Amino acid sequence: MSFNTNTVQRDGHVDWTYPGGAKYIGEVYEGIPNGYGMYIFQNGDIYVGQWREGKPNGYGVTTSPDGTKHVGEYKNGEPSGPGVLTLPDGRKFEGTFRDNDICGYGSMTLPSGEKLRGLFVEGEFIAVGVDKVR
Repeated sequence: MSFNTNTVQRDGHVDWTYPGGAKYIGEVYEGIPNGYGMYIFQNGDIYVGQWREGKPNGYGVTTSPDGTKHVGEYKNGEPSGPGVLTLPDGRKFEGTFRDNDICGYGSMTLPSGEKLRGLFVEGEFIAVGVDKVR
């Protein structure tokens, strides 16, 4: 994401379309997204949530055309902190993210209903417990 700080409107609410089709609708301060807004990426991903200094920071939701959805905290544009990631194949992770990676204690529910609980390191599951959900 890059933002043109030489735009006509530098403060308030804007509706900007960028070359290539990306779009930002929301609050800006000094020509940079700050506050609440929505960014539609060229690939069809959509982020709706809090912004600080031109990046997603705070609570937000990202959805992708393939059905991937992340709901939770963002830091410097990446999922970081508590969140829920739902994948198109039906898997659902609930736990902590760090720099866009699943990290720390959490649970992964599989399409079969099986629930894996334990420690995740850089997106990899380290088995601690497995629950059969009926």
